[in-house]
Amino acid sequence: MDKTIPGDLPALWRQRAETLRSFGDPNSARLWDIAAVELERAQALFAAETLSLREAARESGYTPAHLGSLVKRGKIRKRWKCRGQCSRPVKRNPQSF
Repeated sequence: MDKTIPGDLPALWRQRAETLRSFGDPNSARLWDIAAVELERAQALFAAETLSLREAARESGYTPAHLGSLVKRGKIRKRWKCRGQCSRPVKRNPQSF
């Protein structure tokens, strides 16, 4: 089974593009290059939108220990993604009721 991880794919795809160019197929090579750029951009966006446990605690109002226990119990993922409206737990202010 292949042990390729997503972070390795852009370089692999660029190697394939070079191979295709060397065989005289620049159109297919261009598609591999475009795919590599798109994946790199998506990975950078994902990395920028992912919070550490400490950052998530600061933003949610919960303690890192409590969030850690939620992770251990499988209630939330270890790293949160935030796209515009975040879907992570936020501690409510009791005065707001």
